[in-house]
Amino acid sequence: MAVRLWSSIRAKLLVAYVVPTALLLGAFGWAVFRLERRNLEGELAARLEAIAGAAAEQVRGENVIGLTVHDEETELYGILARKLQLLEARIGADRISVCDLDRKSLVDSEPGVAVGEPCYQLEASRTEIDHMVADGRPRTSVLFRGKDGRLYKSGFAVVRLSPDDPTVVAVLGVDANARFFGRLSALRQWLLITGGAILLLVIAASLVIGSVITRPLLRVAREAQRIGAGDLATPVEPGPHDEVGVLAATLEEMRQQIRARDERMQMMLAGIAHEVRNPLAGIELFAGILREELEGEPARQGHVAKIDRELRHLKAVVSDFLEYARRPHPELGDADLGDILSDAAEVVAPEAEAAGVALEVTRGAATPVRADREQLRRALLNLLKNAVQATPRGGRVSASTAPAVMDGEPHMRLSIADTGKGIAADSLNRIFTPFFTTKEKGTGLGLAFAREIVEAHGGSLEVVSQEGSGTTFTLLLPPRAG
Repeated sequence: MAVRLWSSIRAKLLVAYVVPTALLLGAFGWAVFRLERRNLEGELAARLEAIAGAAAEQVRGENVIGLTVHDEETELYGILARKLQLLEARIGADRISVCDLDRKSLVDSEPGVAVGEPCYQLEASRTEIDHMVADGRPRTSVLFRGKDGRLYKSGFAVVRLSPDDPTVVAVLGVDANARFFGRLSALRQWLLITGGAILLLVIAASLVIGSVITRPLLRVAREAQRIGAGDLATPVEPGPHDEVGVLAATLEEMRQQIRARDERMQMMLAGIAHEVRNPLAGIELFAGILREELEGEPARQGHVAKIDRELRHLKAVVSDFLEYARRPHPELGDADLGDILSDAAEVVAPEAEAAGVALEVTRGAATPVRADREQLRRALLNLLKNAVQATPRGGRVSASTAPAVMDGEPHMRLSIADTGKGIAADSLNRIFTPFFTTKEKGTGLGLAFAREIVEAHGGSLEVVSQEGSGTTFTLLLPPRAG
């Protein structure tokens, strides 16, 4: 229970803290990254528009408008190409090209581009080019990926015929590598590292807070388990001055009330048993006198025998009541479960022999436990007597001890099996209920008493039965430490 409580609170705290933090960090990082990208892209666009406008002013349209593929070897073409190359080097561009309004190349800073080749960068930005030609204002393209796999952006400006004639005759394009993505990569890496560090801090804080919260809760849970196991003598330690402290105080108040109720019940049961025992002693005395007076009348002696039989039953009922009411909390000590079984079997052996039932005890490996030897012996006596009484003459009751494993934890197991008629299915889940019995003269306290003793030792008592095939009681106790 303690481990489940810690795991549950830890999981809830991790969900409550880490998930919102991760979502907020992710949203914040995404917003910062998008904003930075938009700003950097806007900055690059403004720079490219300025560069394209300045470069276009240095190119006279009258020098390029008439160029054909045959002019590539002329001195004029060479001068124009070198001029673009110098401009490219000076402004740090990757390429400068001049194209006519039909989107055919006129001159280019990149070697190998022939006059008349299609200007594909203009085709991709046709809308921007049309608007630019219409109003004369520089434009930029969207980001595109070049042949080298890197991202580029182009700035465009119109080339006019001459300083005196503003007629637009060509378009100048400046391609620049989007180097700002290096800054974005660094930003992305910083955001990931920072976000990861914050998440680790939040996880660590959640675990620490979970430990602080669960430590007093686990202590209260252990106290509740102790009270549930029947230990009502030890007070609940007060908790901190918070909700957990209120819970601990409430648990202590509940312990006191349960203890007071149990004490009242024990006093009441003991009082009832005492009040019943005194008249029984008188009835037993007068029954003895009556037996002596009717010594010569065999027919009436049978009535006296019935009175004696009913008196023995009532005395047994009173004894069961007193034993059930006065059972103290077990005082645990080192013991061997097999030794306790052997002691109990010796007591029951004469009853089993008289009933014609074979009683077999098998002791396996040592089964050390922490137990109140006398109380556990009483529980085993109840179980063995029940088994003998449920077994017909010629049947067998077998009892054995051995180490066992339950839920991955070591335990000591004791099994008591009989070859009786078994227990009806509708009664099987009620046999441990106080005062429930299937016997004609039973009190219904024996099995309830046995189970309470076993559970007070931190163990469990289970039953498996099938009508016509017998019944098996299995007792599991935690082993002695060390």
